Amino acid sequence: MLYVLGAAGLLGSLFFALRSLHVGAGSPAPLVPSRAVLEKFAPVKEPLNSAVTRIATAMAQFETGARKGFSLDARTWQGKAARNKNPGNLRTGKGQTGVKDGYAVFPSEQAGWDALLFDVRSKITGSTRTGLGPGSTLRDFVAVYAPPSENPTSSYLKFVSDSLGIGPGVSFRDWVAL
Repeated sequence: MLYVLGAAGLLGSLFFALRSLHVGAGSPAPLVPSRAVLEKFAPVKEPLNSAVTRIATAMAQFETGARKGFSLDARTWQGKAARNKNPGNLRTGKGQTGVKDGYAVFPSEQAGWDALLFDVRSKITGSTRTGLGPGSTLRDFVAVYAPPSENPTSSYLKFVSDSLGIGPGVSFRDWVAL
């Protein structure tokens, strides 16, 4: 995993190490690396499309019961996700054709998947009224997406976090290129 320290932690450690080279009075000014040098040591961020797909896949695995792998074949899904062709069990979604038992119904598995991708991207980028955005963490995201009043939120968060290899308290802006 490329993400070990936050950008600020890594850059701060590098700056501190270089600053400590300044020994005392009469010594030359401390070495301060240029921004270009510091940026070379910043963690590589995951492209937005990749992060959205990985998050949506983990969520779909949890929602459809396909914990070992997810495909767009609803015959491998369980419950309302299969019945509604809605792998994210969205309440509403772009392209839905109806609602059954409070969940959006889609004309195809692909339409349901596309709606889930749209929903995840919108939440990560802050394009919804949920209050989520780039500064939100995976914990914040799951709490809004799968609230404790309706879901086993802590199990959901653990599954998604473990699937992604990203800690629940890491903000999107720290690991996703937005």
